[in-house]
Amino acid sequence: MSGLVVGIDPGAKTGVCALNLSGDFVGVRSEKGFSKEKIIRYISELGEVVIIAVDVAKMPKTVKDIAQKFRATCFVPKKNISTLEKARLYNRWMEKGGRRLANQHEKDALVACLLAYYERQNKMRSVEKKGGGDLVKKAVIRGKKVGDVIGKSI
Repeated sequence: MSGLVVGIDPGAKTGVCALNLSGDFVGVRSEKGFSKEKIIRYISELGEVVIIAVDVAKMPKTVKDIAQKFRATCFVPKKNISTLEKARLYNRWMEKGGRRLANQHEKDALVACLLAYYERQNKMRSVEKKGGGDLVKKAVIRGKKVGDVIGKSI
């Protein structure tokens, strides 16, 4: 099952976005009254959650609960991401051929995904260059050293 970076923008209308561990788009959804159980069911259908990300400096309890359910690594930026920075990241995404998203909640969830992915992008590329796939990437994200995992999974 493909490893996922999942961004969640909770609120009255919640946005959820998922990228795979190569940074490719997997899915997006937003919904008014999107319950924790429905969010868990939706992202479970997409793949194996490895990272749960938000775009604010304090992870909301609902998102923390979802991350614990999946035993996922949490990504929280050092500070809240400004509207200007969110627009810059989204525009960069669109310039690279990214899918147009329906609303700000989906965009904020995407921004959280992108920030978490970019933070680990060099490590993921290093794993790929050494012949490691998703299993190795998942193990590395969970704290294992590439050299300790690479021989066991390829």
